[in-house]
Amino acid sequence: MRNKLTIPDTIEISLSTEDFDNGLTNHRGLWLGRYTVEELIDDFEKFGIFPHLKRRGYTRVTPQLECEPFKGTLRITGWAGETEHLLVEVTTRRTTERVLGDLSERPYSTLVIDWVRFQDPCARFEDGLPQLPGQEHPGLQLLEKGTELMVEQVKSLDVDLVLTYPQHFHNAVFYAPRFQFLDPLTEGHFQALSRDLLEAGLAEVSLALEEGRVIDESGSAVYWLARAQVFPLSEKIRQTLYGRDYQAQVRKAKKARFKFRE
Repeated sequence: MRNKLTIPDTIEISLSTEDFDNGLTNHRGLWLGRYTVEELIDDFEKFGIFPHLKRRGYTRVTPQLECEPFKGTLRITGWAGETEHLLVEVTTRRTTERVLGDLSERPYSTLVIDWVRFQDPCARFEDGLPQLPGQEHPGLQLLEKGTELMVEQVKSLDVDLVLTYPQHFHNAVFYAPRFQFLDPLTEGHFQALSRDLLEAGLAEVSLALEEGRVIDESGSAVYWLARAQVFPLSEKIRQTLYGRDYQAQVRKAKKARFKFRE
């Protein structure tokens, strides 16, 4: 028996009894149902995450895992002086999903990234660091290393796709080297926005899209909407989702022009 939850435009999520048997309700304290805290510490050292945090002045850097039905959360804390700070927080869940519009109608084993936070609570935006929408503190300049590690970890799992819904334009830019939007119109417009506006700076573009200060060729305000952005784990799946028809629609959508409201 399958229970369906449809997310508009892109994804249909179906949960089966096999999903529960394969770790969706994993309470064993394993990250992604696979990695122990000790293995995570080794990976954080190998990928330069712990050394980076220590160079920024944090001591007693410690990973913590929280496992509950359908999802898991990884947090990394560190001490500065007498205060413990939250530095990294990532929440993921595993599902089986069918991509709407995929004629094969095959289910894809998917890792969904629900939440990512990389922050340096001891840094200040006044130090020349731009404040991005949704940020409480400046970032750690660790997202690339963190994404690289996540991709390596996922490769060892039985997962077809990594899926996220970037809540802000700058989130999509950070993911863009590996991820593409499932909707070709969204992907084309995202590429056009990047081409036309990024010269003004990432923070300015992201904030302008939140505030309605970006307009299209008709003069209408353009706002950022979270849409499914996907990283396929195999070239075969990539070709299935992002084949010639998809690429043609992206090129057409990319012809759009955007500018800041004067």
